Amino acid sequence: MAFSTSEFRLRCRWTRAAMVAMTLLTITLSSEETLAQESALVFDGIDDVATVPNTNQWPILTSSLTVEMWVRPADLSVNEYIAMIWGGDRYGLSQRSTDTSQLAWTISRGPTDSAFTPTGALVEGRWDHFAGTYDGVTMRIYQNGALVGQKDHTAPGSVNVRGELLIGLWPGQPTFAGTIDEVRLWLSVRSQEQIARWMGRPLTGDEPDLVGYWRFDEGSGQVISDSSLIDNDGVRGITSSAEPEDPSWTTDAAPIAFFFDGFESGDTSAWTTTR
Repeated sequence: MAFSTSEFRLRCRWTRAAMVAMTLLTITLSSEETLAQESALVFDGIDDVATVPNTNQWPILTSSLTVEMWVRPADLSVNEYIAMIWGGDRYGLSQRSTDTSQLAWTISRGPTDSAFTPTGALVEGRWDHFAGTYDGVTMRIYQNGALVGQKDHTAPGSVNVRGELLIGLWPGQPTFAGTIDEVRLWLSVRSQEQIARWMGRPLTGDEPDLVGYWRFDEGSGQVISDSSLIDNDGVRGITSSAEPEDPSWTTDAAPIAFFFDGFESGDTSAWTTTR
């Protein structure tokens, strides 16, 4: 059967699209075993916490800070400030007490001030990526790469970042109920483009200004490894021994996304499956 030039081009394009779709399917299927090795931490909302010790490799003060994490709440019924991450009583990401579906990004400089997401940002059973940035004046919150809230601090200036880092707990408040994954700490203000581009991709660990990177991919044991150059490992619970305060490991980790380069050239060497 003879085809016109336009029909031939159309069939070639359709064939190429079908081949690409099959390639993506193959990548997905071949990656299942690797993806199954990833893990996260589940906090029971009673007493669970993960602890990262203070280190003098963090500066005392900075006016450039970014904190990132993936969060999936399991219970938003407790009307308290419940932290997903809290650093040295100076900064943190937590659910808001008066509206637990809102996330608060808090900076404390003597006076404490917070920026908030809109109502409905936190949903039980749903993974979301959140990032808080502070440039010495303005606090900004990003949800899944989009700017959703900001506020100028009532007392602008540098924030103290040195101190113990608690995951899943604001001291004196109830603990978080849900799953946390991929915690990152930067001594720089990450742009919206950087947050959106890298929120679902693993880092190498040697990125400039990255001073904490806890992936929670150990899947067992007491240690939560810091993949940044600071190498400041933490523990489940409060000590290096097993205890009731230990959050549990789960393989139901943060979402996986496809990223690829070289689509038009047909070069698939840079295609990866990452989260």
